[in-house]
Amino acid sequence: MAVPLVLLSIGVAHADSNDDDFVQQVNNIGVIGPPANLINNAHQVCQFLGHGGTRDSAANSIASQMGFPPAGAASFVSISITHYCPQYGG
Repeated sequence: MAVPLVLLSIGVAHADSNDDDFVQQVNNIGVIGPPANLINNAHQVCQFLGHGGTRDSAANSIASQMGFPPAGAASFVSISITHYCPQYGG
């Protein structure tokens, strides 16, 4: 059963250097948006993975919900994992 990945647009109280680096990296792959939204979406990826979702499922959800091409969505998921939930890397 697929678990939908719900992407939020809630503000973040403050950004740190990890957040800044994350936003820069996703901007570099062509993912542009309000930094708070990008960061929150990355945290949603981690929560999704924490509930048993797969990287592929997360990328598919990102692709469909945010309109990213599959490669861009997969990159967004990978960068999210690197910055916010490295325990799901590998």
